[in-house]
This record gives sequence, C-alpha cells and structure tokens, in this order.
Amino acid sequence: MSGPVAITIDGLTVRYRAGAAPVVALQDLSCQIAGGTFIALVGPSGCGKSTLLRALGGLVAPTAGRIAIGGANPDDARAARLVSFVFQQPVLLPWCTARQNIELPLRLFGWSAPRRHAAAAQFLDLVGLARFADSYPSQLSGGMQQRVALARALVFEPAVLLLDEPFGALDEITRERLNVELLRIWSATQATVLFVTHSLAEAAFLADRVLFLAREPGRLVADVPITLPRPRTAALLEHDDFLHTVAGLRRQLNRHDPPPPQAGGRHG
Repeated sequence: MSGPVAITIDGLTVRYRAGAAPVVALQDLSCQIAGGTFIALVGPSGCGKSTLLRALGGLVAPTAGRIAIGGANPDDARAARLVSFVFQQPVLLPWCTARQNIELPLRLFGWSAPRRHAAAAQFLDLVGLARFADSYPSQLSGGMQQRVALARALVFEPAVLLLDEPFGALDEITRERLNVELLRIWSATQATVLFVTHSLAEAAFLADRVLFLAREPGRLVADVPITLPRPRTAALLEHDDFLHTVAGLRRQLNRHDPPPPQAGGRHG
C-alpha cells in the first residue's frame, strides 16, 4: 500500500427484489471519505449499513451511482487487493492453526512458503498473537479468534478495511480491549476504515466521523465529526467529554429513528 486511500461515493443506490416487491437498500447516498480516516456507520437494522460495505467491496453491484476507491471502481480495487473484510463471525477453518488460517489466502495467490510464513508471523505479532501461532480455533477465545480474522484481513496490507460489527458477539470487557487494540493497529497501517456498529459508545471511541443511516429507504441522514483527542485509551471511557459525545450521538439517532412510545404511559 503506497499511502492512505480516499473513497468517493456519489449518488449510490442499491435496489433488489424480496419476493415480488422491490427493496431500496440504499438511495442516493453521497459521501467523501479522506484517506486514512476511521468512519463508523450507525443506524437501525435494515438501513443498509452492510449493503454499503458490500458495495464498497465489490460484492454488490450498484443500481445507480458511483464508487471510487483511490480512483478505482470496487471490482478493480478488490482485484488489486486494496480492500479487505472482517465480519462479525471470524469464519476460521477449524482444522487449521492460526498461522495456517492467515496463510490460506496467501497460498491461494501463489505466495512462496517462506514469504507466507514471514507475513503470517508479522501480522500475528501485530494483533498480539505471536505465542498462539500454532493454536487451533477451538483453543482460542472468541476475542482471539477475531484477532486472527483481523490479521488475515490485514495480511495483504489493504488500503481499505471494511469491518461489519466485528466485535458484536463478544462480551463488553473483551470488546473494549479489542477496540483499543484496533486503534493501535489502525494507527500502524494507515488504512481507511469503515466500521459498522450498533454501539454509540464504540462509534464515539473509535471514529473520526460517525455516519448515520436511516431505513426505508436506506439513506445518509447525518455526518457527525468526533473531536475527542487521539491517541485514545480505555481511560477516555470515563471522561465527561466522552460521555457528552455519546449523548450527542444518541440525540442524533433518536432524531432520525425515534424510540417507540413506552407502554403504560398516561393517556389524556
């Protein structure tokens, strides 16, 4: 990777059919993302967050609009291995060790054994799992398995990293620790990151900007900069500035996706 890569999204619309009815997953979404920035995507289920990631990764074809990743379209960017995914589930092969899981895509692209071994060792060290290179997924905790998946996504040194709720299935303590680790890794790689989350605290802690999507149809309704200073550590989670930032994000969310009225209220 030669340096941070910017992303341009211009009038992106994605439609598909669910039975007989067309569904507009995303409608006329436009956004400029500077290279090397960390973007959090927030919104209710069904608002198109995952569809946006898949469109950026070349896995979903736009119905209309344009995406440019460092000047390339998503198909060309994926072919050049500029983009990598990490999903909520790590999807590791259970019969392969951590090292072998990381080396698998390298093997598919014809890398020599010494080159594969060196790359796997480098990224296992980056995610803090050098001691567990020969462990199988069943011998690793959920958080450690997700670190292996992250190392596998980083092994080609992608310019853009697409993270679809990668820590959503983990307990809160593990999640907070991995968020700190993710920021450390991000600062070392200069990747442009898009991170889907349902946690406003996670978005505030990680991101430079938080993009709010609303559903029916999926569309961008707010773009909120996060001004908390970097580097960010776990101690930030207890600061008033952080709590105020999360409260501001909650107000934005409620403005565009208000909570249902509480049952049992007074009626006039």
